[in-house]
Amino acid sequence: MKSLRLLAIIVVALVGFVVANHDRDQLPAPPPPRSSPVSIDASATSNYAPLAVLAMIPGPGEAPARAYERNEFGSGWGTTKGCDTRNRILARDLDQPTFKPGTQNCVVTSGTLIDPYAGDVVAFTKGDPSSMKVQIDHRVPLALAWEHGASTWTREQRKAFANDETNLAATAQAVNREKSADSPADWQPPLPAARCTYAADWVKTLHTWKLSIDSRDRRALTKTLRRC
Repeated sequence: MKSLRLLAIIVVALVGFVVANHDRDQLPAPPPPRSSPVSIDASATSNYAPLAVLAMIPGPGEAPARAYERNEFGSGWGTTKGCDTRNRILARDLDQPTFKPGTQNCVVTSGTLIDPYAGDVVAFTKGDPSSMKVQIDHRVPLALAWEHGASTWTREQRKAFANDETNLAATAQAVNREKSADSPADWQPPLPAARCTYAADWVKTLHTWKLSIDSRDRRALTKTLRRC
């Protein structure tokens, strides 16, 4: 009896195995994984890939109908919560900044700058002419922005760009004068260690503000970023 019972168990198991495999063969194959388009967010620094973003930036369109003028981007620095943009950048970029009493930590009276482009150390003291030893640089110059899309913006959009703190940096007077309104094809930081950050920030600003780029600057930025 035991042998017959064991034989019956074996037969049932074999039949179940055959049926299960037959049913599995009849099931449709699972669909391939769905692919989603790649989305690059230049503001998400953890996922920011400058070379990939650079490839997305279009070439220049038609030339502006009017020549660039600084006042198209507003007259002087804008003010946010009672503090002008220049002082906000000085407070952010200077080491050990001190402030004029009664200005709610707005007006910077002294501090030390380590120039982000050349590494020069500059002592800043508010007052004429010593204040000019530290200047505020538009990493992507206003004149270039005008040529690559800003000429079609509203005046308010241009003022916002001129005061965009992510595109601004406190720099030494000599370095800022040397850079002037040059683009990456004609000027990059003299300090090699600063070039990767400079190039990545340039690309991010173009992407954020939907500006175009010409072939010379694209090649220059690509060459730099490939070394990073």
